[in-house]
Amino acid sequence: MLHATAMMQAMQSAPKSALAACYTSAQETMFFGWEDASRDSSDQLADKFADRFPEICVEAKQSDLGYVEWYRSMLDDTQPEGLPSICAGSPETNPLVKAKLIVLGHSKTESIHLPPLPSTGH
Repeated sequence: MLHATAMMQAMQSAPKSALAACYTSAQETMFFGWEDASRDSSDQLADKFADRFPEICVEAKQSDLGYVEWYRSMLDDTQPEGLPSICAGSPETNPLVKAKLIVLGHSKTESIHLPPLPSTGH
């Protein structure tokens, strides 16, 4: 069975120094593995996220114009119903090897470039 996965990631300078918080629908209501959040509202989950992942929240507030431009382009390229996806089953099928994200669903393209590395000027 396939499960949808959500990942919030803040790259500090290179992929090896990334901060990440992962959730997959296989975890059901144990958001990010938390045992105390199954009945929380979205506001309560957001508060817990900020409390438990402060580094990601700090990095997420940084300005990065290169990422903003990539995001705008990604939204345009994935219209009307595309969803960027990383699906890495093996090195031969791993889109990251080709520096691309697969686009699922009906869109203008089948793949998009990965976002740029963050600018170093916080």
